Amino acid sequence: MDNKEIFRLIEENESNLRKIKSLMEAEEISQNLQLEDHNFKIDSTGWNQLVGKDGEGNKIIYLENPEKDVWEYVSGVPKELIGEQLFAFPATMRETKRSEKQVPTNPEWDILAKTKGDIPNLVFAGYRDTNGTFFYLSSGAFFWSSSISGSTAWYRYLYSSNSAVFRIAYNQAHGVSIRCLEN
Repeated sequence: MDNKEIFRLIEENESNLRKIKSLMEAEEISQNLQLEDHNFKIDSTGWNQLVGKDGEGNKIIYLENPEKDVWEYVSGVPKELIGEQLFAFPATMRETKRSEKQVPTNPEWDILAKTKGDIPNLVFAGYRDTNGTFFYLSSGAFFWSSSISGSTAWYRYLYSSNSAVFRIAYNQAHGVSIRCLEN
């Protein structure tokens, strides 16, 4: 074996050791990252009741907070969605801070998606578009991260028909669910 071959093997081994170390660190971090087993909610007492539509034009009745950045399903949606809340990104940060809760960062979601494989008690609550229409009720689950990207923020989403978890940086005015980390 010549020196070139020896150096190539050393470099290859060092590269593999770095990969192993990175995976071990991710696994160690993931042991400390646990999602709460329910979507985050706040008290909706005194909120305005409004009428909206889903993506197919069906009537939905929902509550809206005074800041107009949190929405709660009341009727016109599948039974399992009654009481579920959707938050714009600013409301996510404000309300979780008030409750002393922590929303996973984008890198934490990466680790959770790789090591946990699923989200406990998943509710496919859909999302609220900036035009006020609700989409993907009972078929899409969307969750904010606490990471921003310019004027947008990152969230994770998945569909009931697909096991893959996707991510996108999107308009902070969208209403999506929140899943917090356990303390």
